[in-house]
Amino acid sequence: MSFSQLASSLTRDDWTTPSGPGAQVSCINAASFNAAVAPGSIAAVFGTNLTTTSGQASLQPLPTVLMGARVSISGVAAQLLYVSPTQINLVIPDGLPSGRAPVVITGSDGRVTAGSITVQPVAPGVFSTNANGSGIAAALTTYDGVYYQPAINPDATPRPLSVGTAEQPDYLVLFATGVRGRGRMQDVVVLINGIYCQPTYAGPQPAYAGLDQINLPLPQALRNAGEVEVQVIINGVSGNRTRLVFGS
Repeated sequence: MSFSQLASSLTRDDWTTPSGPGAQVSCINAASFNAAVAPGSIAAVFGTNLTTTSGQASLQPLPTVLMGARVSISGVAAQLLYVSPTQINLVIPDGLPSGRAPVVITGSDGRVTAGSITVQPVAPGVFSTNANGSGIAAALTTYDGVYYQPAINPDATPRPLSVGTAEQPDYLVLFATGVRGRGRMQDVVVLINGIYCQPTYAGPQPAYAGLDQINLPLPQALRNAGEVEVQVIINGVSGNRTRLVFGS
């Protein structure tokens, strides 16, 4: 998945929709599908009759009113990525305190729908190529920071990643959200096949609102490891588990 493909996936409504009785809407981390979100992270709101029309934002900074719909979280207007009658993708406002936060959606017809969401300082979620919070991670590799290759092939099958050499390692770029509120870099843990990988960067991805990235050199121990699990832990908080495939 390229960066442009990832950006497109954040403005679509064919994700797996959570179901169940109770609240009028379900608000989740857009990458991990976990219940918690963090300030500045990307969230998805699912419901029915949220608004009357569909549309996605085309410019940044993102709007707080899109196709006539708006969302407030703890009384603060959220930036909107995408709106539709059944799903709204948005960026959680910066500066929100931890705890349960009320969510109020006002549709283009004036209909009001309410719910709530759990806010915490960090809520790591790694985007997956199939946009369901699991499977192959949305990631790129690069040797030089100029040329990048995606973690999947054009036919959506996993691409076996090279780790490079000890002298010139291949670098992994994971696309995530809910990471930027981290403490020290030492508080960022990435385990690939149970092997600790030392990130060199974990923070905002400058081209897309709410998107974070984690960069790290791939250790030689992953050579020919095959399909393995990727786990990101920020400030002791675990995110969803995705996968990557390693070749020679």
